[in-house]
Amino acid sequence: MINKLPLLTNLETKKILKKTIQANRVLAQLNGVAQIIPNQNILINSLVLLDFYSTLCYTTNNILPPPLYNVPTKECF
Repeated sequence: MINKLPLLTNLETKKILKKTIQANRVLAQLNGVAQIIPNQNILINSLVLLDFYSTLCYTTNNILPPPLYNVPTKECF
């Protein structure tokens, strides 16, 4: 069931704002690292492949996928 907008809960809690700041820092670091890669498509394509493998692992073995952007576990492959 899809909830209607606007949300009834307050998303601007202290905890969420702290996590948003932390996520912004991590994305800035990723952007800095990506700038030094000669071919940035390599990074993007590898993230897409890792997401695909984790989804494949879940659907074929009916186990929880590994956390996003981690190497697939031995149980999957």
